[in-house]
Amino acid sequence: MDPNGNGKRGLHRFKEIIRRQRQDSDGGGTDSPDLDFVYDDTDSHINEITELYSYTEQPELQLNVKAFEDQMELYNLPPSWQRLSINKRKSVVMKLLDQLEVSSKPLRMRSARCILYIAQGCWAEMQSDTEQQEWARNNSMLLYQLGVFNAFTDLLNIEFENSTAAHVAMRKIAVSLADSQDLRVILSVLYTITEVIRNEKYSESSEYESNVNGFCHEIANSS
Repeated sequence: MDPNGNGKRGLHRFKEIIRRQRQDSDGGGTDSPDLDFVYDDTDSHINEITELYSYTEQPELQLNVKAFEDQMELYNLPPSWQRLSINKRKSVVMKLLDQLEVSSKPLRMRSARCILYIAQGCWAEMQSDTEQQEWARNNSMLLYQLGVFNAFTDLLNIEFENSTAAHVAMRKIAVSLADSQDLRVILSVLYTITEVIRNEKYSESSEYESNVNGFCHEIANSS
């Protein structure tokens, strides 16, 4: 492991974190003999996030870390989100948003993967489940405040239109693995931010109340 907390051990840490969180939320996992289903619009926050990333392979998670490290090197910054001031974090996010608008798809997706890693709580740096959850919460709120949700909604529309046009031109129905991974990155960012804000909505006293209200207003009035 390097001084920033990244390394080979970090490759497995995120899935281990969400696996343990799921077990804790379910009351111990396999030790519980009875199945207790709760029929509702959503499951618990931890279970929703766990379900999302249960479809993500570990190499994909490592690609997100690599994207973050590459971008930090490009910005001449240490590859550690925790060590950055709030102003530098905001600056990084704004630069990543600018990169989402470039014509090169590989550059756009590197930015998207970097943002996903931030939304995930920069898990390779974290030393505990609680720390990762708190950073995921704060990072997702910061991303929403800076316009990432709307930017990724636009990016999703662009990728969908490009994919549809390519399939029509090539008379191809099947979606390629690369297309699938790119869409999963975009949808994961949108879903993570949505789920964090949904969970925050039920907090009795939240410092992010204005974010929650703003998000709900946007969704209610979206066309």
